[in-house]
Amino acid sequence: MKKLIVILFFIIGLFLLIVTNTSWLSFGQSEKEVNVTDEIDLIEIDVSGVSTTIIPDDRNHVSTKYTGNGKVSIEKNGDTISIDFESKHFFNVFSWFKKNHLTIYLPEDYDRDLDINSGSGSLRFSGQSKNNPMKLENLSLDMSSGNVQLRNLSATHFEQDGSSGNVSIDSLSTKTGSFNMSSGNMDV
Repeated sequence: MKKLIVILFFIIGLFLLIVTNTSWLSFGQSEKEVNVTDEIDLIEIDVSGVSTTIIPDDRNHVSTKYTGNGKVSIEKNGDTISIDFESKHFFNVFSWFKKNHLTIYLPEDYDRDLDINSGSGSLRFSGQSKNNPMKLENLSLDMSSGNVQLRNLSATHFEQDGSSGNVSIDSLSTKTGSFNMSSGNMDV
């Protein structure tokens, strides 16, 4: 009887390990891409709850690389490309030891509107250099909490709205801009 209970617990434990922690399997990582055409006027990024790095690169498409639990979707709808992250909402003891990470690659010559909703989590977005920044028409950043680091960017209009968290901005040039931070730290 005791052997049966031990075997049953072992099978249940193995099942829970496979179902809740797929990051070590090949389908725990995902890569997706969508071509950026002249008709694209807006890229929307919604990455609440995940560590995210946005990298401008020599390419003609938007692509993502994700490692961890959750799901990343990238869709083109009319003149907009949307990138969304959805976290798995069930308890996973193994996720305490491994961070989810999303990398988003943008065309370095994309120069229209970029709307980022970082919610909570961390976000890093950096152009190539101070002398060669990523140039955008409109850059909008909405955050609930977490950490945001922006570097080497240029935008005709910049808007930042946050309720708490830490924002660090180094080398941002803009013609018009607004900052709204309820609490937290902002270093510009």
